Amino acid sequence: MVTVDRVKLFEKAVATHPHLKAYLEKWQAEGNKLPDFYVQLQSDMAKLKEFNFLYPVQDPMFIHVHKFGIGGKKYVTIEPTMDEETHEKYEEVLTAILKEAPYEKAHETKEEFVVVLEKLMRKVTTREKSKVEG
Repeated sequence: MVTVDRVKLFEKAVATHPHLKAYLEKWQAEGNKLPDFYVQLQSDMAKLKEFNFLYPVQDPMFIHVHKFGIGGKKYVTIEPTMDEETHEKYEEVLTAILKEAPYEKAHETKEEFVVVLEKLMRKVTTREKSKVEG
């Protein structure tokens, strides 16, 4: 029943990730067959002369790898993109974090980095209530 599980996982991935659905619709509109979905690739797959695979790497990112005929392997990363308004907000937050970061204690571990980053994120994205607002 591995095939059924892969089909269900594929359908769920397409249903929950609009960027994946859009990519696959474009791929098919160009006359291509939908890729086979795998949760994990096997090493012997690299020996195939032709293939068309899609697999998740880290939610919400996917890799589409294909090879047809005499052409080489092609890897395509499928990930969500920001619209212009969201990108502008992202840049504002990033700039504010970079301005505040030098005033924070230096981190020595990944865990400390995450703590500092979360603190900076809260600092630059929340408004303090003024005494007038109550």
